[in-house]
Amino acid sequence: MYYSTPCQVFLRFSFL
Repeated sequence: MYYSTPCQVFLRFSFL
């Protein structure tokens, strides 16, 4: 997976 924006990354971790 590639790095997008900090916001999206945070959301991804939130979904986990």
